[in-house]
Amino acid sequence: MTGQSARSFFLQAEALFDQGNFDEAIKYYKEALSLDPNMVEATINLSIALSQKGLPNDALIHIEEALKRHNTNVLLWNNYANLLRQEGRTGEAIGAYKRALEREPHAVAIRFNLAVLLHETNRLEEAIEAYTQLLQIDPYHKGALYNLSVILHQKGLYEDAISYLNRCLKIDPKDARTINLIALVFEAAGNASAAEGCFRRAIQLMPADYTVRFNYANLLSRQRRTEEAVEEYKKAVSLNLNSIEAYIQLGNHLKLLKRYTEAIDAYHKVIELDPSSADGYNNLGNVLKEMGRYDEALSYINRAIEIDPKQAGYYFNLGLIYKELYRYEDAIDAYRSAISLKYDYPEAHWNLALLLLMHGDFKNGWPQYEWRKRLSLYEPYVRGFKEPLWRGEDLQGKRILIHDEQGFGDAIQFVRYVPLLKAMGATVFVECLSPLARLFEGVEGVDRVITRGFGLPNFDYHCSILSLPMMFKTDLTNLPNKVPYIKVDEALLNKWSQWVGEYGKNPKIGIAWSGINPPHKSCRIEDLLALLKISGRCFFNLQYGPAQKELTILPMEIMMIDLMDRVEDFADTAALIMNLDLVITIDTSIAHLAGALGKPVWVLLHYDADWRWLLGRSDSPWYPTMRLFRQAKPGDWQPVVESVAARL
Repeated sequence: MTGQSARSFFLQAEALFDQGNFDEAIKYYKEALSLDPNMVEATINLSIALSQKGLPNDALIHIEEALKRHNTNVLLWNNYANLLRQEGRTGEAIGAYKRALEREPHAVAIRFNLAVLLHETNRLEEAIEAYTQLLQIDPYHKGALYNLSVILHQKGLYEDAISYLNRCLKIDPKDARTINLIALVFEAAGNASAAEGCFRRAIQLMPADYTVRFNYANLLSRQRRTEEAVEEYKKAVSLNLNSIEAYIQLGNHLKLLKRYTEAIDAYHKVIELDPSSADGYNNLGNVLKEMGRYDEALSYINRAIEIDPKQAGYYFNLGLIYKELYRYEDAIDAYRSAISLKYDYPEAHWNLALLLLMHGDFKNGWPQYEWRKRLSLYEPYVRGFKEPLWRGEDLQGKRILIHDEQGFGDAIQFVRYVPLLKAMGATVFVECLSPLARLFEGVEGVDRVITRGFGLPNFDYHCSILSLPMMFKTDLTNLPNKVPYIKVDEALLNKWSQWVGEYGKNPKIGIAWSGINPPHKSCRIEDLLALLKISGRCFFNLQYGPAQKELTILPMEIMMIDLMDRVEDFADTAALIMNLDLVITIDTSIAHLAGALGKPVWVLLHYDADWRWLLGRSDSPWYPTMRLFRQAKPGDWQPVVESVAARL
């Protein structure tokens, strides 16, 4: 190598570098620098070659030595910053980029490097400033325009993001990547129609782009266009056969469509791609749960937990399966595990509450039951009063508003607490839906009933009717179960007495067989034929709504007296029930009404009965005149009806 100039060595090093022969290139760069230590380009390229060889510390040493001699060289500072960035020394790298820019403020490439690093390290305000300064120098720097738009989208500054992205499109009107981001910004801004148009345009420009297709599928998903989303997710996975996220979303949406076999295939593909995918096992378990294959589901959920024991959602799903298997203690443990990992988990608290209450553990159950107020399903019941929530304060001389929630039956069951409030010296206002208003005027202690939607009187405190059991520390020993706690207006009773009295002196039995939801709580009127064929009984219809039409399919020899066309509200239904000898009903508001009136009532319970009926009991502590008849297995009403018929 003797006799060559530093420049000659440098040019030979460059050729070797371009060939990927870094070992030889390093030797020649060092020879060049031995002859000319001030050759900055040799120092820079030597550091790059050393970095490529996995020798970042050596690279940094050479740059730092050069900076001692050339402290004002912008390229050295930029290269130094790049090396520090590669080594994860981001704070020092940012400082080095800034040193370079002090010497060359208009160096666009260096300013872009700084902005990108600030962006990557989530120093978003500084990144916005850096990108903005760059765009003042170069208004159509596409990278800066795009990246700045990403941050503005993230920060919810949608109009500004669209403005910069439109500038991007002036540079390249057919850039699908930019159009894809515009679509995401439009969607975030609430303009789903514009977003869809942009996604379609991006797909037209880049039909083989996985990201655009996946984002479009996500838009369809959020619009609940599930079948269309499935087709787009299928196209996404065809473009990227290794995309776990796309297979998971495909499986999730197939599950929503109850296309369970296809969903299982999608989740198996996830597990094939990544045998350690806890989400894959968890989602597969969820599908099997919905199919009623609980033992298989249990094994997959447990496998997910083995892989990732810190995911609260997996324990929640485990609890759901244990409940279906009637392993209630295990379900309780699972929900508690979920809560221990994620305390702010309303669904887990809610499900735990239902199981604790079902077991009669009211002390621990009622506080958990309050978590219902954090569920999305509770949103229709959120009131937002400026007056304080009652938390047990002295009510002497105070006015309290009790407002109902959930179903009619819930309100009827828990309006029993009004006399306790009255006994504390309160003026009690009860707000309810109009079908209950006239009925609740017959509750002892109610000073005024207000139909929901009408103006409210002034009050000092408010409380949901379903929070009263907790406020009174209700347990099985002090449960207020004196009946009747609802009285029917005497004139209304007499009117209905005349109507009911027209049908002779045989025992009069009211029948209701269908509720609003869930469907498995209800039976069909045909299921009651063994009961309705019993002679010497006079059956009265208490059913309203669509199921009332089932009366038309009864055999001619069965007579069901139907006076429900004369019923205007629950007060009328109560007056009708008071003129009957017995009520037989599924778990619906009629059961609560009959129990609150102190009338004998037999309730046909579905196999996974509601928490309020507790476990395995044939009586109810809430209603002394009630008797419970329970299904032994899902959907099998025949033994239940036969048992009722035998006792009738």
